Amino acid sequence: MNIVIFKIIAFITILITGICGGFLSLWLATSKKSERLFSLGNAFAGGIFLGAGLIHMLPDAQEGLGHLGRNYPWAFLICAIGFLMILFLEKVVIRSHSAVANSLVEKTRARFYPYMLTLVLSVHSIIAGIALGTENKVGLSIVIFIALISHKWSAAFALGVSLIRADIQRSKIKKILILFSFATPVGIILGITLDTVLMGRSEAIVEGIFDAIAAGTFLYVAIVNVFNKEFKQHEDRWLKFLMSIIGLVVMALLAIWT
Repeated sequence: MNIVIFKIIAFITILITGICGGFLSLWLATSKKSERLFSLGNAFAGGIFLGAGLIHMLPDAQEGLGHLGRNYPWAFLICAIGFLMILFLEKVVIRSHSAVANSLVEKTRARFYPYMLTLVLSVHSIIAGIALGTENKVGLSIVIFIALISHKWSAAFALGVSLIRADIQRSKIKKILILFSFATPVGIILGITLDTVLMGRSEAIVEGIFDAIAAGTFLYVAIVNVFNKEFKQHEDRWLKFLMSIIGLVVMALLAIWT
């Protein structure tokens, strides 16, 4: 398949998935069955993200960054920076603002947190979208797409639930969810633009940088946002672990053909 056509399909599919996942939260947020389904799906997505970051994106990033001409593990350093960047936004910036708000009024904190959560999720989505947009290999593009699509719906659903619990007006929730859904597609457009402007060695290096940053954010999502959250709950731990393994195995098998 032509890489441009694939990116257009990815753009449309990811956008629709984000909107559907977010709006689904408005209809099913009170259902215990839906929470269990999304929890298991989230565990599966965690395995996908773990495998996509470690098995596919890091090696490709190291290959691209090899054009820097030095025998140094640049990809792993930049991956760690990507991980710490999301850690800073989510655990330092959000927590600091939450603490300030909490010292004033608890209700203010509760209303403020979902907007910060939206910002963090959007930053990650844009970075991942750029990585997909700059990618020239169809195989790795498919891997990134699978990782994004498997998590986008659950992230949008979780964001929607967070906004509902913050007692935000439904009209505002819908607008926020639509804006969040556009984050990854916007990243794809930015990535395609970069890919068009840059050529040769510069293109390979920039692609490697964004692959490495995205790999770090993928690992963060898998370890901190998914595994840490899902395995705190006692229900379905064995089943969640199995779903995580299945997600990792899917990425491992894809490495044979991509």
